[in-house]
Order: sequence, then structure tokens, then C-alpha cells
Amino acid sequence: MISNQYIVTGETTTDGINVLADAVTTADAMDISADGLTTGSALRVVSGSTSTDTRDMVYLHNDSTASTGTTVLHVQNDSTGACIHVVTGGIEDAVVIESGDAGAQGAPDVVLYRNSASPEANDILGNIYFKGEDAAGNADVYAYMEGKILDKTAGGEDGEVSLWAMSAGTVGKRLSANSA
Repeated sequence: MISNQYIVTGETTTDGINVLADAVTTADAMDISADGLTTGSALRVVSGSTSTDTRDMVYLHNDSTASTGTTVLHVQNDSTGACIHVVTGGIEDAVVIESGDAGAQGAPDVVLYRNSASPEANDILGNIYFKGEDAAGNADVYAYMEGKILDKTAGGEDGEVSLWAMSAGTVGKRLSANSA
């Protein structure tokens, strides 16, 4: 056990820490518990490198095409805070989703899935918000896209997608497409 110590390596081309758990089948290869955490981080990865070379701060790779049931990154938050918060310092892409598939199928896909045990007509399935600050520095929703259930009947499902936009300080539905 290492407690309140650093692991220091003078190597420049080898890994600082390797965790080999090739025999683990149903347990976790690495488990971090931080139940007493208040304002810190359970895991913090920082690089002060000034290199302009392309590199990954965190790299996750499922190296087996046969393991089709694998979710490479699963994020769950049982609280009301944001699950993922991406902050960028410039105008570069904040999120890039890329598929290398050469087939005719649509990919990559972004799925907003509302997994409700009791879906009802007029349930909002998800929204994509476009926010920005006003002249007073308040964060405002200037526009958003909304998906909604119109009819939940199996075999007769109907849905709607709507575009909402701000006009004179009020957000209202400006465009709607549905099957009804």
C-alpha cells in the first residue's frame, strides 16, 4: 500500500504505472472509493506539457471486436448535478463523435433515450439547449430542440420534434414536425 507518497519515475518512454489484471473476469481491475470526498476529485489527470503533438489525456480502448456488448465508458450520477461537463478555452470543437465505418448505415449516432417505466402522451423525451449570456451576464436559453411522445400505443406510436427560439425575450415554439 502506498499512502501519502508519490510514485516517481525517471523514465521518459515507459509507463509510470501498469496494472495487469488479465485474469480478472467478474471483478474490477481497479476500484477507487472516495466516500469522504467533499471538494476534491476521485481521479485527476493533469498535464502541463507545452507540446503541440497530438496526444490523449485519457485513452479507453476495447481491443476486441468480438466483445460486442461492451460499453467503453459508462457514466452514472445518482444526484442532480451534470453527468459530464466539458469546458473548452477556445472556439475549437468541444465534442467530436467519429465513426470509421465504411458501410451505408448511418453512423455515428447520438441517442437521447428516456427509459421511463410509465411513458405517457406529451412526455418530453429530451432537449438540446443552446444557451448564452445576455448583456447583463445572465445565462439564457436562446433556442432548443425538443422531442416528445404524442401517442405511446404499441404499433401506433407518434412523435414530434420541435424547434423553440427566443424572440423579444420570450422562448416559443417556432417549428414543429410530427406524424399526427
